[in-house]
Amino acid sequence: MLAQETELNGLGVYTFTYNTSIFSGNYNLSDVADALKEHLRLDDVLKEGKCLIFVCHSMGGIVARKYIVDRQADLISLNVSIGLFLVASPSLGSEYANWITSLAKILNLKNAQADALRFSQHNVWLNDLDRNFQNLKEAKDLTINGKELIEDKAIMLKRIWRKQIVEPFSGAKYFGEPFKVPNSDHSTIAKPDNREAIQHRLLCRFINELTPQNREIIEISYTKIDNEAIDFVDRYLTKKLDDALSSFTSQPRVWAEPILSKSAETDLDAESADKVTLSDLISEPKSRIIKAPPQFGLTCLSHYIIREAWRSKDSNLWLYLDTNDLKPHTNTIEKAVNAELGQLG
Repeated sequence: MLAQETELNGLGVYTFTYNTSIFSGNYNLSDVADALKEHLRLDDVLKEGKCLIFVCHSMGGIVARKYIVDRQADLISLNVSIGLFLVASPSLGSEYANWITSLAKILNLKNAQADALRFSQHNVWLNDLDRNFQNLKEAKDLTINGKELIEDKAIMLKRIWRKQIVEPFSGAKYFGEPFKVPNSDHSTIAKPDNREAIQHRLLCRFINELTPQNREIIEISYTKIDNEAIDFVDRYLTKKLDDALSSFTSQPRVWAEPILSKSAETDLDAESADKVTLSDLISEPKSRIIKAPPQFGLTCLSHYIIREAWRSKDSNLWLYLDTNDLKPHTNTIEKAVNAELGQLG
């Protein structure tokens, strides 16, 4: 879209992408910043006296600030000036990253990137970066100008996450006059519909207000994490189902949908009017009692229904509570529910 702006003719645009997956393991944000440094060197982007404008969505803003702090001596020696256009960047971290970190622990996985973005006073890595960047900006040895856009609405993530991914106190941290993009969420804020979208117009103005010549735009983009978080929960629920199925050690671990009926007994010839499908159970949730002889797989059925409810169009989150661990008291049930939710961060 920037290439279509005639007023920005001669503007160089450089795109840097990196992987940010739930399964990215120990590939942390410092590694990403190092990769950015090497790519800029290899592609001969750094030029003396140039104005580098970083356009960064979300975690990309953390990567850009880490690069600037780490390479400040090189940037100062080349008399480079910096522009930072931060789009919903969690400068102080995000509670969403806390949730992702908790999910990773459930399946004994490591996600160094999400761990670095945790919103916590004990997040030493991010707090140190915040302090070092603030000191560099205020020292004025390196010219740094910036604009921060913040999201307006929460992403309704499968009825689990109902907050803004990056809340205003974290997304508007370093520069004056931050702007909340109306009706945007963490995803749509980085996807202007057309050249008249307020995000695009603000970016064009920001570029024009900086050095009018010898400019290089560096776009830092990444793989979206939201869909992977959804898949991650699905993997967790599938694991719970597999664990339940594995209790039948003498049988193949294969799920066969059972025949449920309103009648006291049922067989393959049961009247269709008496049959109850699992899709009906999920689409019309209500209190039901399902009876079966021992070892007929009611625990497996429970975990299967929970997973299918998560995969359904309505995206419901159901919980498994074992009555053997409960007492008929409200506070006991609430504690059990909270414990199950705690497994999902």
